[in-house]
Amino acid sequence: MEIGKYLFHLFVSIKIMFLYRYWHEKSGIFTSEQLNSLQKISLAKVLCENGDHIDRIPRNIFLNAMYPRDYVPCSQIEDMDLEPWRGCCNENMAGPNAGKIRIF
Repeated sequence: MEIGKYLFHLFVSIKIMFLYRYWHEKSGIFTSEQLNSLQKISLAKVLCENGDHIDRIPRNIFLNAMYPRDYVPCSQIEDMDLEPWRGCCNENMAGPNAGKIRIF
């Protein structure tokens, strides 16, 4: 079954509006300290922490980088500070949206 362009764009718009409810910068989702911590994390650090045998990476992985000049050790990229979450989330985990995040 094929849907028209209008219906396709309508479905995409609805999905985007639904996902916006859970956007991390929306007020009331995170405290200001938690938001500051989230904004410091980079995709480079995520790749360093989760990739196999990655020890050097460009700070901004979306820019064209020359190796080795533009690469830095993973240890020089700032870690995410998890301290703002210490003891914060018991009510959040049992809140009105617990277990309800679904996409279609």
